[in-house]
Amino acid sequence: MRVAVDARYGLMANRRGIGVATYHLLRAWRELEPDNLEVLAYGDDRMDPAVASEFRDSVIAVKRLSARPFALWEQWALPRAAARDRADLIHALANVGPLRPSAPMVVSMHDVIEWHRGKDFDGELSSRHRLSRLYRMNAMALNARRARAIHTVSQHAAEDIHRTLRVPEDKIHVIALGFAVRTDPADESILRELNLTPGAYAMAFGALDPRKNSELLLRLWAGRQMPWDLVLVGAEPHALRRWQARFGAIAGIHLRGFESDSRVRALMQNAAVFLYPSHYEGFGLPVLEALSLGVPVILATGTAGEEVAQGAALAVPAGDLGAWTAAIESLVSRGALQQGRRVLGARVVGAAQAKLPLRRIGRDRVGRQSQHGRLRQLRHPVPVAQPLRQAQPQQRLGVRIGLRIARRGEPLPGIFAGALIDREDDRRGAGVLFRPGWRLRAGRAGKEN
Repeated sequence: MRVAVDARYGLMANRRGIGVATYHLLRAWRELEPDNLEVLAYGDDRMDPAVASEFRDSVIAVKRLSARPFALWEQWALPRAAARDRADLIHALANVGPLRPSAPMVVSMHDVIEWHRGKDFDGELSSRHRLSRLYRMNAMALNARRARAIHTVSQHAAEDIHRTLRVPEDKIHVIALGFAVRTDPADESILRELNLTPGAYAMAFGALDPRKNSELLLRLWAGRQMPWDLVLVGAEPHALRRWQARFGAIAGIHLRGFESDSRVRALMQNAAVFLYPSHYEGFGLPVLEALSLGVPVILATGTAGEEVAQGAALAVPAGDLGAWTAAIESLVSRGALQQGRRVLGARVVGAAQAKLPLRRIGRDRVGRQSQHGRLRQLRHPVPVAQPLRQAQPQQRLGVRIGLRIARRGEPLPGIFAGALIDREDDRRGAGVLFRPGWRLRAGRAGKEN
């Protein structure tokens, strides 16, 4: 089976959000070397040659498509390349896919953020972003109707997609994100550069997008005497210039742009707390990463981050400065609370029976009915933090998802349909979307072999 993948954001040197998920999906395919699967990973002119070289001599063929602006890449270059390369399936990994796909298409919709701007949080945007927003909202609405299936990453996102885009419930399939456990040493030189003491600073990711709510933390540190320094990392160059002018002279605030994965990991694992004040998230992968490192997390209420943390993080209203101050001070003054959050976070991420749910909206042939009568869920018994290639051989779960998305009621063959969740540590699985320790076995939906 030949799958054409929109891999633009995963093939860039500086990745965030969707790019991180895409990159690790490609790595999973490379590691598993699934039988009868060829992946055509298409990037754009921002593709980093060093990242692309990681996938040489594997089931992944990386190709650059040159087209600007991005809408032309999505609507012309991608479907044209998929047709030329005779792809059997297009997987649009970044919320938007071709409106006239040249093959059956699955769309990964991580969120419907644009429908919430100006209503649930500040919607102040540049003219360029407004134009992009108009295009994406219309394209996503059409994709939701025309795609064979919609994949999303959390129950929070699934319910929002169903409610906002009026997608039929049985068309939405939830497969939560995961991450690879890193065992190589982190690059702690950044701590020395910033003169940081381990366990004596708070860390957060920064972005100028009002949804990320980064300025709440900057105003908090600028207006009050906080117990720790604040390190804001990952900000865009224009955000850095703007914040340096306003907050750069304030003691205790450290502003950084994009850093390597190793340096970011060093900052996160040595932080006293990880702060995640975003107004809206479809998943919240940094929350899972922080918990895996034993770092207490404070996040905003009402996002998928609460679903990911499963009670292991402190949750406070996104815009309440007083609540954020109190939550931070509670970790400082109550060491037992901080340690308790570390222990609870470790249980969520690493316990063999961690109940981080995989759910699908609609009528599954497996699972159990929820209290709402419509939603079913599956719980995975594999540690989320388990290294990808070190899963212990265990008995099959024997759970078949069976996405009925092809013509005449026949399931589309391959990784994205008719997949069997398998816990055997073998190389026959078709891939991982995206949680380490899981195997998706290719095949048609139906009776288990």
